[in-house]
Amino acid sequence: EMIRQLLAEGGDMPEEELSQPGAAPYSIGQSPETYLGYWRLAKFENLPELSQNSSYNYQLAGSLSNNEWTIGGHWRMEEKRLISEKDGSRLKMKFSGKNVFLVMGSPTSKQVEVLIDGQTAALSPITVDEFKLYDVIKDNSFIKGGILELVVPEGVELYAFTFGS
Repeated sequence: EMIRQLLAEGGDMPEEELSQPGAAPYSIGQSPETYLGYWRLAKFENLPELSQNSSYNYQLAGSLSNNEWTIGGHWRMEEKRLISEKDGSRLKMKFSGKNVFLVMGSPTSKQVEVLIDGQTAALSPITVDEFKLYDVIKDNSFIKGGILELVVPEGVELYAFTFGS
């Protein structure tokens, strides 16, 4: 519901386009929704470096515990979104689930690379050409403690992750 509200506030997407047909239900042990702005910030490993509303060159954390995430490269974190300020910016997250979805968008068409445990994911690259909920990972089996890595070009905006099992 929060994802719908975030997109509606930005006027970026009609309500009817927000549903994810066939999205898997929640399972015990699955990662929770994760918001990428400072408004509802949780499990963010770069917290000591946090620079609100201005560009900052972050350093990826060395290791992650379950559901923690980190960013590396030039990013601008705003209240409800995270914006890549330079090509090659990275986001890593230790997650559990079969499916990963991410609300993101870009004013122009961009390619976001997706890796799982260092290997190119089946859906990679993702063409981001509008503001919507994108499928990032769709797997046949539950991934426990996998490392998701996104390589994000300049101008792509990230809002929130959701997970399915």
